[in-house]
Amino acid sequence: MRRSSDKYKKWRLHTQNRWPAKETTHDFLVHSWQQDQHLCALNWLEQDLPPVSELIQKREDAAIYLDYLHSTDLSTGSGENSAWCLLDCTGCVIFLHTDPALKSLLAELGIREGFSFDKALIGTTAFSICQTTQTSTILHSYETYKKALHTLAMVCTPSKNSVHDYYLLVLLDETSESRLYDLEIMLQRITNYRAENLSKVLFFNKILDELPMMIFVFDHDGSLKFRNGKAKNFSNKSGIVLEEVLVFNYTELYNHAGTGPLKKNLPHMRVTADIYCRLSGDDTIFFVTLHTELIYSEEWKYHIISQCLGKDSFLDKALKQRARSGLRLFLTSEIGAGDQYVVDYITKKYQYKKLFILDCQAGFSNNDSNKYINAQFLKYVEEANEHILCIKNIDLLNQELQSELIKVLSTGLVRKANGQIDPVNIEIICCSYEKHEHQVAHIRRMLFFMLSSVQLEIKSLSSDKAYLSKILDQVLTQLNLREKTNYIIVSDVKNILLTYRWPGNFLEVFQVIENAILQCNGNELTLAEFPTRITKQFSMNKNIVDVADIEKNKIIIAWHENGKRISQVAQALGVSRSTLWRKMKKIGLDRHLLVDSEL
Repeated sequence: MRRSSDKYKKWRLHTQNRWPAKETTHDFLVHSWQQDQHLCALNWLEQDLPPVSELIQKREDAAIYLDYLHSTDLSTGSGENSAWCLLDCTGCVIFLHTDPALKSLLAELGIREGFSFDKALIGTTAFSICQTTQTSTILHSYETYKKALHTLAMVCTPSKNSVHDYYLLVLLDETSESRLYDLEIMLQRITNYRAENLSKVLFFNKILDELPMMIFVFDHDGSLKFRNGKAKNFSNKSGIVLEEVLVFNYTELYNHAGTGPLKKNLPHMRVTADIYCRLSGDDTIFFVTLHTELIYSEEWKYHIISQCLGKDSFLDKALKQRARSGLRLFLTSEIGAGDQYVVDYITKKYQYKKLFILDCQAGFSNNDSNKYINAQFLKYVEEANEHILCIKNIDLLNQELQSELIKVLSTGLVRKANGQIDPVNIEIICCSYEKHEHQVAHIRRMLFFMLSSVQLEIKSLSSDKAYLSKILDQVLTQLNLREKTNYIIVSDVKNILLTYRWPGNFLEVFQVIENAILQCNGNELTLAEFPTRITKQFSMNKNIVDVADIEKNKIIIAWHENGKRISQVAQALGVSRSTLWRKMKKIGLDRHLLVDSEL
């Protein structure tokens, strides 16, 4: 009778709950089976694999040791009807190499990367005994606790030449178990090379990890073989990664060898990879250095415009309530007040539409009118159909073209160059830098009403201090979010900013606050961070107050020195009585204050 049959009979005897007393048997295998009694020997459950990220990390940690295993004769030496795998200290399969003849059986059992040979899950195996004894272990077919594994023979040995607690396991079909002892010798040779060589490998690997540049090694077909420590910090299995975003994949990197730096723009930064390549046999070594340049987005400005113009997200509501033929928004503002941000905000909301800009000051004003210009104007309108048309300086549009525009809007039809007539569907934004009451405006009353379903006046920032204070707070909040810090404007400086005229409106506020943050060394924005045009005005105001105080003190001194008689005070100061009274009224000084004053 075959030895495997004897083993099977013993297994069947003991797994049918007829276990001998521990003191009556000295068979290590039987004792191991007894520890598995809480498991059912006859069932086999599909395992849940660990997260992919965890498997990738395990694979990356074992990359150097796997490179070493691939360089040995393990894959060819294990022969047909075999599979070898690298296990970590918990029995998890980090890497699996399978002969085609054994692939279907292992797939049926669910043995793949991430599968666990843990004794608590599948009972006694060569791994569980090897883990306990820390010596190479052979298990013939029919000697595992789980019946599903009986057709497999296995040999396992601890990887003593690895800095990690790895185990090397070879699985064989039961027809090939006669090769177990030869395989055990081969595994011992592979996993026990001299400590001197191991220390050298670890030493040079440590040197490579300390280098400031990333090092990638690819074989002749572009497959990644090695990464140093710096490369592991900025890459994964797919390629080079920054802030969890894939920047350059390995194929792109490998194909770019010798053609200069790689460049790519991300939403918030510009990335450049300087690459130096060197051949080493069939392998290519890449030395990569990354340079990043921040690209600040304008989104925060659009957010402020949408919040500060009108109430309760006025623009968003206007866009939702647009008519079937399109948006009709009439903007009235001062130059620089922020109308271009409104246009950009709306353009971003309609990302699938193009923006066409028509400036009436450039050829369509009251001074210009002929058939060619009229045709050109209508062509603009025709091309903008189904898109966005921004008409700037609408108040300068000549009367004849106003009539043409009224005709298009009233009929709701636009004629193309080929004669085809299409319904009008244009998002029209009109910008005017004058305040128009339609009774006296240059724009015809009917056209004004057609273009102003939604009206928005962007007032001067200096006209309302509460409005200006809200905008300053919004700008600072958005810039703090961008810079990931907490800048504050000291109270005295904010009072100065609230008294400044801000002739550049939104444009000037954005530029001044952003520039102040860039110059600030701490987190408090003081007067030193702001331009002289603002601080100069503060100094002038301060000087005016000082002059008034000087004049007031001079009059009080003259009052006491000249017997407290107003005519003698005026004579001493060299002015008439009426001039003195006028001056006193201007600086807030009356007779009662003079009488009560003291030197």
